[in-house]
Amino acid sequence: MTAEHNATLSERGPQFFTDGPITVAIGGEAAITRWEILGHMTAGRLSVDSVAHGLTLLGLRDDFADDAVVSVFVDDAEDPLVFANVAPEIPARRVLIAEAMAAVWNNRIQDIADASAPLYQEAVEDLGRLEIPGSPYLNELLAQRRRTAITDRAEVEALNQLIHELRQAVVFGAAGFLAADPAELKDTTRKALAPDGWIHRVSLLVAAEECLAGALLAGIRSTGDPEAVAGGLAADCTFMLGNRAADLDLCEVLADVVTVLEDPALRPSHRVTRMVTRSTQRMLDGAVHIIQPFVNLRGPGSDRDGWLPPELMPGERSRDPRNSAAAAADEGQIFDAELVEDFRPEELATAFGELFEEMLPDAEAYVKKLRNDYPDDSASQRKNRAERRFMDLATGKTADTNLGYLELDEAVALHAMTLALLREVPVDNPGKRERQARQLQLAISGYGKLQEFPDNQLIQRGISMAQTSLYAVAFQRLGQDRRFPKLAVLMAMLERFAPTVNERLIAERALHVINGGAVRILAMMVDKAIR
Repeated sequence: MTAEHNATLSERGPQFFTDGPITVAIGGEAAITRWEILGHMTAGRLSVDSVAHGLTLLGLRDDFADDAVVSVFVDDAEDPLVFANVAPEIPARRVLIAEAMAAVWNNRIQDIADASAPLYQEAVEDLGRLEIPGSPYLNELLAQRRRTAITDRAEVEALNQLIHELRQAVVFGAAGFLAADPAELKDTTRKALAPDGWIHRVSLLVAAEECLAGALLAGIRSTGDPEAVAGGLAADCTFMLGNRAADLDLCEVLADVVTVLEDPALRPSHRVTRMVTRSTQRMLDGAVHIIQPFVNLRGPGSDRDGWLPPELMPGERSRDPRNSAAAAADEGQIFDAELVEDFRPEELATAFGELFEEMLPDAEAYVKKLRNDYPDDSASQRKNRAERRFMDLATGKTADTNLGYLELDEAVALHAMTLALLREVPVDNPGKRERQARQLQLAISGYGKLQEFPDNQLIQRGISMAQTSLYAVAFQRLGQDRRFPKLAVLMAMLERFAPTVNERLIAERALHVINGGAVRILAMMVDKAIR
């Protein structure tokens, strides 16, 4: 099939596959991004080869270009979230849905593992050897399954039971932690961090879920006759939804634990007091480091019960001190499209050229780890994994292992260099990096003129925010006294136009979609620029 024919097929619009409460959308990146922004921002993103088996069974493998993307959306409004134990009209569609669900679960749990502290060997040994052939420790099984994924129902059952026990241990451990006397926080945290303590169970839970998701995915990809396995796949799909719901419930409990551990009252500012309590501070920070990735990366996966990120909750502010949205809104420092008019394009290219060079070593370390940890990933799967990481870093859902929480321009530069290395684009020449930065600047400046999106106010607002945000952070990098905090417009609008709680919630959700859409569009800009 020719590239021209592939392009024609991918431009005809997304195709949608729905089974139970799941919809899988497949098509060109611009069209899928529009679909996500307009009501499906909680969807998980995959590369098209992640669902190659399901597409092959449907006879559609050649209907999509290699750069097509897949978006997997869970409709939490459906009640109950189950799959009918009967074959659908087209059984192969269920194989596609199940493959997409397992791939999303596998990818996101791997993202949590990458952002988390390594498994604590003493906690692994305290858990004991698994009752599966070979009797491996959990970390041994994880290392093996990242390289050789197999499907073994006995292994699946053993992992399922282990996950249930680990999750319950975390739930009750966290409940006991929250119920304890605050004056005994030091002792309760020390006990929770012991090898048999509940906090390390979070890391063990993540490892067990990754092994289980990989086993289910391998089994789904080995299916032959879709009609014969449709009933079993219904049970697997319902099982995956159940695990997702249990994890989201756990996130809410763990978020309360992190709030306690990050209480500013526990982190005295006086230098002498800090020195005296340094071991306690490190212990608290270590506990947060284990728990936070799970809270950050799993929580936003659902929009049920009016979930809102912490920085958007009424009457609250983000715990990240570098998020200056509230303060800037109070000061009236709100900048929008006029920044683009005032800014010289070459200044943005210069700023990012320098930042590209700064971020290159960390990008090299990440790409090396990516290739070592996931040797069987295809090029598109690695690119997709890097994009998910950029989305998490750019929106502040997680921190980089070495750099911590990143500013928006830092996240963009790190992602740009990561893509360059993955695509084997030369990066050892400063002039080349400056040209890449200029390509990014041109993509940012001209993206609103592209005809990839219809004239939709929500989409255009997202594009405007993406453009303006990067211009503004370049101002800051060049030492000019201008700021564009991501949420300043939001906070000011809420105070003026949404005085009641219900109105605020509606406005917050709408602008949260815009903000998330802006970051998604930024990812597309970087993708276009780094070639």
